[in-house]
Amino acid sequence: IQHGFLPHELPHITDYEIASWWEPAEAVGGDYFDLMWLNEGRLRGAIADVSGHGVGASLIMASARAMWRVLAKTDVSPDQTLNWLADAIADDLQDGRFITMLMAELDVRRHRLRYANAGHGPALIFQAAERKCVRLVSTGLPLGFPGEKPCEPGSVYDLAPGDMVLLATDGLVERRNSAGEYYGADRLTDVLHHAHTRSASKIVEAIKQSHADFSGELPADDDITLLILRRTT
Repeated sequence: IQHGFLPHELPHITDYEIASWWEPAEAVGGDYFDLMWLNEGRLRGAIADVSGHGVGASLIMASARAMWRVLAKTDVSPDQTLNWLADAIADDLQDGRFITMLMAELDVRRHRLRYANAGHGPALIFQAAERKCVRLVSTGLPLGFPGEKPCEPGSVYDLAPGDMVLLATDGLVERRNSAGEYYGADRLTDVLHHAHTRSASKIVEAIKQSHADFSGELPADDDITLLILRRTT
């Protein structure tokens, strides 16, 4: 049932590739990603991580998903959407629960990305020409955190051929090996530098292989979600 909440098929976009990886730590989890089309060639996407994992996190994730899919269709900005969602789901986030969430919108005609980020990471753009990673920094607090400061819009980025957007949950970089070391952001960016000319699906496979080589037989202790969008031409 929870797997059915995720996109049944990733969008096919001229000049772009999309690939994903979703792996809950238990039978169900609190990670979520989604993609939907708006008019005028605009693709909206979101990635979220409910604190904790297991059944409790999955129930909150289902509630947040339902609310986001309604609010995202209102065609307001990503930051306003996250602010509305924070208000709508506040009563569900009790006992210290919270949700980190990033919402992005890609104008596929102009190759332009705008976003808002409620405390979520890792999230970055790999710029192929400069071979560097740019973080999509937080522009607001996670949903459920106390405070009156609203989420704000992030920077706008133009995507050139070869550039990729990587959105993931912290389970990707916080997985540990038998020595207790974290996989970390540096290993992730190393894979991107070596594999950035490959297709999006091959890049996801390279990251999965790097994870397996690092952690060996140890199971993941947190949900893992990864979404890669790569401009091809």
